[in-house]
Amino acid sequence: MFQSWRWKIKQAEAACAAGRIDEAMRTLRQDELRLFQPAERVVDRLAAAYRARIETRISASNFAGAWADLECMEELKGPTEELRGRLVDAELAQALRRVEAGDAAGTVAIIDGLERRQACSDRGRRIRDAARRAEAGARVTLGGRAKPSASQRMPVMVDPQGKSRATPRIPSRFRLWIDAVGGYLVCLADQVVLGQAIPGNKVDIPILGDLSRRHAIIRRQGEGYFIEPNHAVSVERQPIQEATLLTDGDEIALGPSVRIRFRKPHVLSATARLEFVSRHSTAPSADGILLMAESCVLGPRWQNHVVCRNWADDVILYRQDEQLYCRAMDSIQIDGEWMEGRGRVGDNSHIAGADFALSLEVI
Repeated sequence: MFQSWRWKIKQAEAACAAGRIDEAMRTLRQDELRLFQPAERVVDRLAAAYRARIETRISASNFAGAWADLECMEELKGPTEELRGRLVDAELAQALRRVEAGDAAGTVAIIDGLERRQACSDRGRRIRDAARRAEAGARVTLGGRAKPSASQRMPVMVDPQGKSRATPRIPSRFRLWIDAVGGYLVCLADQVVLGQAIPGNKVDIPILGDLSRRHAIIRRQGEGYFIEPNHAVSVERQPIQEATLLTDGDEIALGPSVRIRFRKPHVLSATARLEFVSRHSTAPSADGILLMAESCVLGPRWQNHVVCRNWADDVILYRQDEQLYCRAMDSIQIDGEWMEGRGRVGDNSHIAGADFALSLEVI
């Protein structure tokens, strides 16, 4: 008997080393081998392999697979609240995207699935309620007719002579003022230039520091960001001479003294944030710089692009049909008009909800 279970543990170890983690798990389940003291090393390695695959599956929105892997990992090592919380947050973010796309049934299915796993929070239930309200509102508005296309839903403004005109296109830069949090420079272009803040020097991110006029370029390509040096630039204390991929947490040195931290905190968004490490600032001053891709998430969670600790829920700014929109869990007021959780944002809009207020100022 001794040789039998010992051989099975070695089989599990070999399967884990070869990347066949499901096979290793099945082997360890035999005769409760994972509870044997000699199997502890295999259990640790297998749990680490499941964690890595959960991360990959969350990034790929393969939530069913991620939940299955999480169950295996928790069977090996016990409850994992941090990873479970990240998976729930990822599914809620997916649910919000379904709401945005008008897919109420898909949203409800996601939240119902979380409830079956006993992982649904009040926030998830509010998302489901918002989807149902939006669906009901669409039925009333459309009166049974086919849903109009995005271009048909495009809001139209009226000039003083009564002639309709298309709404203005989304600006390339604006300042975002968040009450009791701070002010942020938001850049929406795929490419931004960083340079010295001096009169006549038109750069996207003007910095008060010892820099050249066009010191460096940060370029967004797909989900990633590259920095291209025109003058002295280091990434993680390593001088660079060509375009270099940035990763979350990298410290960028521009010239002799300017230090900036690159952050890409939200796993489901390509938006990035730049924070000053040194005592420098933009002109005018900003608490941070947001390189906004398709969406920017504001709210109380640590992975948000701007952390607003006193808010109850997330508020999302996002692009659609070359317009800027705001979405929240509850009703919001945009420029004095109440909206049912979603509305288009103008060039210098003021947005308010039950526990937040923010304003945009186009540059």
